[in-house]
Amino acid sequence: PVRLSDFRGKSSVVLMFYPADNTPGCTKQLCTARDDYDKYVAFYKELGAILKEGVGRDPELRRLREVFERVSYERSPQRVTLLGPAGIGKSRLARELQVALSERASVLVGRCLPYGEGITFWALAEIVRQLAGAEDPRAGLVNQLGSGPHAELVADRVIQAAGLEEAVSAREDLTQAVRELFEKVARDRPTVLVFEDLHWADPALLDLIQHLLDRTRDAPLMLVCLARQDLIEQRPAWRRETHASSTLELEPLTEADTRALIRGLLPAAGAADSVRDRLAARAEGNPLFVQQMVALLREDSSAVDVAVPPTIQALLAARLDRLTPAERSVVGAASVVGREFWAGAVAALSDGAEADPALESLMRKQLIATDASSIEEAGFTFSHILVRDAAYESITKEDRAGMHERLADWFEDRHPERMIEIEAIVGHHLERAHRYRSDLGRVDERTFTLAQRAAQHLAAAGRRAVRAREDTAAAGLLERAGALLPASARERLALLPAIGGSLEGTANHAEAGEIYEEALERAVAAGERRVEGLARLGRAHVWFVAHPEISATQIVSETERAIALLEDTGEEHGLAEALRLLGEARMYEGRAEEGQRALERALGHVEPSTAPRSWNAISFAIGMCLLDGPAPLEQAAEFAGERLAQARARSMRAMEADMLHVLGVAEGRRGRFDEARETLTASTAISEDLGLRYMAQWSKRSLGQLELAAGDPVAAERALRESWDVLTEMGLNSSLGETAVPLAEALYAQGRFDDAQAALKVLKDEWASGDASVSAPRLAVRAKLLAAEGWTRLAEEAADRALRVVRHTDWLCLQADALLAHAEVMGLAGREDEAVASREEALRIAEAKGYVSAAQRARNLAGRQ
Repeated sequence: PVRLSDFRGKSSVVLMFYPADNTPGCTKQLCTARDDYDKYVAFYKELGAILKEGVGRDPELRRLREVFERVSYERSPQRVTLLGPAGIGKSRLARELQVALSERASVLVGRCLPYGEGITFWALAEIVRQLAGAEDPRAGLVNQLGSGPHAELVADRVIQAAGLEEAVSAREDLTQAVRELFEKVARDRPTVLVFEDLHWADPALLDLIQHLLDRTRDAPLMLVCLARQDLIEQRPAWRRETHASSTLELEPLTEADTRALIRGLLPAAGAADSVRDRLAARAEGNPLFVQQMVALLREDSSAVDVAVPPTIQALLAARLDRLTPAERSVVGAASVVGREFWAGAVAALSDGAEADPALESLMRKQLIATDASSIEEAGFTFSHILVRDAAYESITKEDRAGMHERLADWFEDRHPERMIEIEAIVGHHLERAHRYRSDLGRVDERTFTLAQRAAQHLAAAGRRAVRAREDTAAAGLLERAGALLPASARERLALLPAIGGSLEGTANHAEAGEIYEEALERAVAAGERRVEGLARLGRAHVWFVAHPEISATQIVSETERAIALLEDTGEEHGLAEALRLLGEARMYEGRAEEGQRALERALGHVEPSTAPRSWNAISFAIGMCLLDGPAPLEQAAEFAGERLAQARARSMRAMEADMLHVLGVAEGRRGRFDEARETLTASTAISEDLGLRYMAQWSKRSLGQLELAAGDPVAAERALRESWDVLTEMGLNSSLGETAVPLAEALYAQGRFDDAQAALKVLKDEWASGDASVSAPRLAVRAKLLAAEGWTRLAEEAADRALRVVRHTDWLCLQADALLAHAEVMGLAGREDEAVASREEALRIAEAKGYVSAAQRARNLAGRQ
């Protein structure tokens, strides 16, 4: 590094330049006497332009360094997003930051791929390999994390999260493992993670980056995100300025900076003033244009008055036209591989030509550069993605088809052990080969075989994405695989239920329903009973989550038909999901005991080691059946305690939060308020730490209901409003009723009747229809409000309706609560006998259930009446 202070006091300095192409160097003597200091400063600026080509970016670089200083001082994460069009200098600015911080921080770089669908975490995989070493990433990560079984578990999960192995752990646990890794690394040494081309990222990677920003604690971690404006279209909130997040939009260089860059790269003797003027005008502040145009002029010293191409694309095309045939062959082959490529792959695609000399020449011409490789040792990269695109456009479709096919063969032959990691890439190249042959009218056996091979690889990658719950990637991969197959192909039919499930995972229930209907129709016609079972299961699930007008009876009937088909065909995973849906539907219609039996059957078809997410979801649903159904609350507490121990032993944090939730509710209903508060607070903290906002607000809601039972409606309101705010922010308006009803109860208990009525009005009739857990408490609160305001007859009718709703269920806690509300309303109406009868029945039910808090409320009510 050259520092200004190095030259102070010196009478003269000789600077020696050694060009990258190994041509003879040159020297320049500079006088640095005190009286000529301004002359030195002017020269130093030109020197900076030559060495860095960073003219005009000093303010941005200074801003980045300021963010790093804040990260280091505050030991908290910061995200800076560099936005700008291609060629504006984002990558170069990031490299300048890397050089500037090299002695103070670990800088790790990951690049998103333009065809990254299905390889969601490729950028993370590159970063993990840099951190851990490519030879044995797991051992390298364990070394970074420190010895011990927890380090091995975290390393395994990071490997899965990065896509280096198939993911078997729950996505929440994988995300937490990635955060734990970077927290540990950053605590040892400040760490900068650079994500390039983030506009191509899958939503799951964007979610991971947001999680690192939101959840990293006590660790100097800086996240530098390079993207075009497309990223903001995907995530408008990404631009929002906060204490932890900022955006730098790189503007074109000013005319003065552009001219300074040209002077630094193209000395006055190297070109006519007219060319320099045209170059400055045509570049429009794009440093890539200047750099490539200067390189073009240097390649042909006689081209002093060469016309300046009108666009960066035309300029790059002009540079490629000047290449030798060998260079064109190599650069074309490299462009098929991608922005990152390898000498072995290029040699396999470039018709047996010797690649090394051409690669060296292309480096001298600044079209490519050496790069750390995630596949092979001899790694290269195009100097810019636009260079790669221009090279690719220069190849005929026929050549592209052949090279994409050969590249897929090269991957399969050279790296079969890494197929989990690269299968979607192989599928992409086979898909491209098929597309170009089809465009050329080559409809033959070879083209058909390419389609089959591409579909096979894309479908395999898609199914892995399904199991990893990367729903956006899974839906895209599976749809692409299906599009390559004939409409009547059995292989395509088999993909349809998985496509539907992935669309559901992206909340696209309407399109998922259409896919299930198509699958069902085709499966029945083809006699494919397994696919029929999966299609019926999918359709029933869409009904359950998105069509409240469809009765639970219909959902149960369709699910039972699916179960029969899936049992006959031995579809274990589908059978587990069908039994889970049956159990949840039975629970939904108020038959908790039957739901529990179905869920216990479902649990017999999954293993926590291979399907932790399903195991957790089924276990949680069983816990809810035990809480609300006829089983004693002690049994619910015991079940939750056992599952909690298992979750902790396996470090399954999401399940730990869920089981703490069940345990906290059980303890609260048993009257152990202090223990319940502590447990529900712990559940909330874990869910928030994992970014599971819905589950966190559910625990808050349960805490509010606990405070109501404990007789503190003010504390209840506080917790319930936190739940309300999260649901509102998430746009889950139809779920607001689950919070609105207990919030109305808390407001009623404070004598704020108008506020309570307003809370109830938020709940639309269709949101409560068929859900006794919402409709009965809603009627009960309304009845108490009507009674308090003197509307006795209407209050009695509402209280009676609440009782009729709960008597069709086996939810004992709900029955006890409705009976206590009925007793209160009857007492206010002066109908003492009915009040006593309801109160005593509530007491009997509460005591049988072990619902201590309700039993105490019954006794308190008796004392007041």
